Amino acid sequence: MNVKKFKIFHEISAGGVVINKERGVVKILIIHRNQMNDWTLPKGHQEKKESLQEAAIREVKEETSILALPQKYLGKFTYKVTDKKRNIIYFRTVHWFLMTCQDKKLKKEQDKEILQVFWKPFSQKTLQSLTYQNDRNVLKKARKIIVKGFKL
Repeated sequence: MNVKKFKIFHEISAGGVVINKERGVVKILIIHRNQMNDWTLPKGHQEKKESLQEAAIREVKEETSILALPQKYLGKFTYKVTDKKRNIIYFRTVHWFLMTCQDKKLKKEQDKEILQVFWKPFSQKTLQSLTYQNDRNVLKKARKIIVKGFKL
């Protein structure tokens, strides 16, 4: 990495594996983002003086219209994004929470950022539908917790 050519920044984000149980089936909240055309979990940047839990709650609400509350910390991962046009490298660390929702009804309208929001069964097919391996890894961790008897 050429530190003379690129400015390096570290960004902190928080997100949620939002779950609910419907007719005995555990479902997770998945978003389809417009600009990236990807299938992912809701997450976003932490604002100044905001806790990671507050950031996760706000981002899930903004991206999905769902009020979800953190129940368990799932860990973090860091990835790198290079903006060659602006000579910037971002290291982004995302902190993840297992979250339960207060209102399961999706009301999110399509906007410039989010195309669709879905409740999907917590299955291998859903796991494979996610675009990013990091998202699949955090979902696998959440599944282990749920299988061990996490109460919804």
